[in-house]
Amino acid sequence: MKRVSLSNKWLIWLQVLAVVGFAPGCNSDNNPKTYQVTGTLTVNGKPVDQATLVFLPSAADGYPATGITDADGKYQLTTFTAGDGAVPGDYTIKVSKFKYSETSASATQVYASSEEELAAYQLDEGSAAPPKSLLPPRYANPATSGLTYKVTETDSTFDINLK
Repeated sequence: MKRVSLSNKWLIWLQVLAVVGFAPGCNSDNNPKTYQVTGTLTVNGKPVDQATLVFLPSAADGYPATGITDADGKYQLTTFTAGDGAVPGDYTIKVSKFKYSETSASATQVYASSEEELAAYQLDEGSAAPPKSLLPPRYANPATSGLTYKVTETDSTFDINLK
């Protein structure tokens, strides 16, 4: 198995920290209130395992929320701490899932949420071809996914059925 160079590992970790909002002070008691958002992701009615959902806030000062589906397609959003939910507001959503070859770097499987992000990672010479999207590519881009959701000041369920 080929390894990601040290500089690329740091890049991966920096992107992870940016996505989940670990900027200085974000882990304090001054975080905005979050509300549970859960749901099920399906494609043509069948649950999707290990897909990544990213809820991107419409407000410039908003906080993104993420979730990963389980074997039943169920997800729970996280903004600041695992499973805490999302801050009220309007969101656009991107959904992705990739198939990786045996020689792909395992860290990339968890943190890359689009084919464009995967292309940005420079793997060691001789590494496998880029991973293949297992969902229609339009859903990996919030501008083309057509998926939106308004988080309110109550816990909620948002089921998504992709076609």
